Amino acid sequence: MAKQSPKTAKAIKTPPITLVTAVLFLAVITLAVVNLRIVSSLRGTQTRVNQMETVLNDLQSQAVTSQPAIDVSDNTIAFPEMRIKLPYNNITKTLRYTTDGEMLRVGSSLITDHKIRQLGCSELVRVSLKGGPVYSPWEEQAGSVTLADGRELHLYAAKAFANDQASSKECADEVWIKIKPGQVAEAFKEAQSY
Repeated sequence: MAKQSPKTAKAIKTPPITLVTAVLFLAVITLAVVNLRIVSSLRGTQTRVNQMETVLNDLQSQAVTSQPAIDVSDNTIAFPEMRIKLPYNNITKTLRYTTDGEMLRVGSSLITDHKIRQLGCSELVRVSLKGGPVYSPWEEQAGSVTLADGRELHLYAAKAFANDQASSKECADEVWIKIKPGQVAEAFKEAQSY
């Protein structure tokens, strides 16, 4: 067997340190980048989960609706949480609502189209004791009513709206066929306190 020179023996036995270091450095950098992508993806996923949970909670709260009480003695319907009455007629007998005690969100049993869930067309009128500006481009001020007990009801009717980001025009074209937000707002202009 031929004798190797000390230089050749050393080169064969020990891999170059710079090559090993470079490979390890690249592996660490690659793992760090992959880890950052995973963490970023998880944060984005958690944000989307939180947003979906908020939407679901809103939908659940809107799904619990009440029907106004009918008072046959004076032919009215009552919203007891806000202590107001409306005349009983073809429009008001279909009303359904949710409330927090200071605001009513009013819809109608005549709106049964499946698109109400997709488009958010179920709210026809918002009735508030606080007043203030409209909440969104999908509603407009529809007037106010001063009650006999001094409280003031502020009425906001839903409206068809379209821009480059969203649209509620389909609500008007496809869902608000049997009853319109303006009709419900007009009914609330006859509100009385009790």
